[in-house]
Amino acid sequence: MITTVHGTTSKPLEEHVKRSRKAVRTVPALVTACLLTGTLVGPAAVAEPGAAAVATDTVPVTHEQNDRVPEGAAWTQHYFPSSDGSDTELHADVLLPKGLPDGDRVPVILSVGSYFGHSGQFYPEGFTHTGPSNRFADFIEGTDLFARGYAFVMVDVRGFGGSSGCLDFVGPGEQADVRAAIDWAASRPWSTGAVGMYGKSYDAITGLVGNNLDQDALKAVVAQEPIWDLYRNIRSNGVPRTTTVEVPNAYNASAASPQMPDDDPRYLANAAYETTHPECLRQNAAGYRVADPRSEYWKARDLADLAKGSDTPLFVTQGFLEWNTEPEAIQEYLENHEGPQRGWLGQWDHKRATTARRTDAWRWAVRAGSRRRSPSTTSTSRAWNRRWRTRPTPSRTAPAPGAPRTRGRSWRARPRCGSAAGPMWTMVASAGRAPATASPRRPRRSTRPPASPVHLGSP
Repeated sequence: MITTVHGTTSKPLEEHVKRSRKAVRTVPALVTACLLTGTLVGPAAVAEPGAAAVATDTVPVTHEQNDRVPEGAAWTQHYFPSSDGSDTELHADVLLPKGLPDGDRVPVILSVGSYFGHSGQFYPEGFTHTGPSNRFADFIEGTDLFARGYAFVMVDVRGFGGSSGCLDFVGPGEQADVRAAIDWAASRPWSTGAVGMYGKSYDAITGLVGNNLDQDALKAVVAQEPIWDLYRNIRSNGVPRTTTVEVPNAYNASAASPQMPDDDPRYLANAAYETTHPECLRQNAAGYRVADPRSEYWKARDLADLAKGSDTPLFVTQGFLEWNTEPEAIQEYLENHEGPQRGWLGQWDHKRATTARRTDAWRWAVRAGSRRRSPSTTSTSRAWNRRWRTRPTPSRTAPAPGAPRTRGRSWRARPRCGSAAGPMWTMVASAGRAPATASPRRPRRSTRPPASPVHLGSP
């Protein structure tokens, strides 16, 4: 996403990628990992002298063959169709635990968006060879994701990276892409079938889309600094902002950016789709200029309205100093969402929340079909950090009269050394699809500040 200063467009925040390999604890990311209860095996690719290996769907590449692959991971590339019946082909970079035995299955953390191109997140970043995006390198390293037995999947939405098709920002086409990505990730032979979505900004918006689709395989969504209402994001009381022109122009330029020359031919052919189909760029720009919020164009992208009846466990972060993805319609969205909700809202801008406690040894225990709490409810106890640092225990909370009982038991996480994860564990108490219970009471409270340091500075 981009911001405007005195009528000029600053570089998108996502362009300023932190290259540091310093490990950080990405707390909301762990929420997704905590939720998931729940191979590709083959000869590792051998790079020619002076060249970095390029993964295929059957030949994994490790860090030793390509330094852009995270340590402890095996990278493969895959292609699959979108779910709308079009000829759009989606590209996925899959990172599995290195050496995963044939037949073993792991839960999947999925990000879907526009920032996973091999040449850079928004524009080319000067890489010397191709490889998977490093957008969430801090999350991967700081959580020891692969050592803990998770897969990380990055899917390019149509028009970006290695996916073909015309850009369709949060429209029916992009919604079909998210649906296809969830189904594809859940159905892989190395997948347990449990998928959690994680992202910030654009790939947080697709997380909201995923929630709205009500996919059984989707067990949780972590959405940090998303856009809640696309129309109001680029208009003030119906008056267009300069972003009605700047945003589509920026994404059009990004979609048409060149990818790495050593990418495989299929990837390069898909990446050139917007260049060979200039009508895609014109259509994308025209959509932002549709003035009527009641038009079919904007109704199809009304995330809050489409959230009605959804119940996927949801964790969000939202800064009130946002200059980019302001919280318009956050209240409407959360009112329409009927599942467990947790979040951090505070005085920061377009940041991704992390805690830098490298010594924290995270433990979690999540059981399918466990506790459901009333929607939009959070704890106000001063002792929340102590309360959530307990061993897994059955819930003693009786269901409301006449409410359907959930399956299984309620579990609480027990991170060591203190952490800021306390209320988040409760948000993701269920990895199953227990019936959501309606509640006439919808209290609006906020949690106490976290006990351990929280840094809001990563892209």
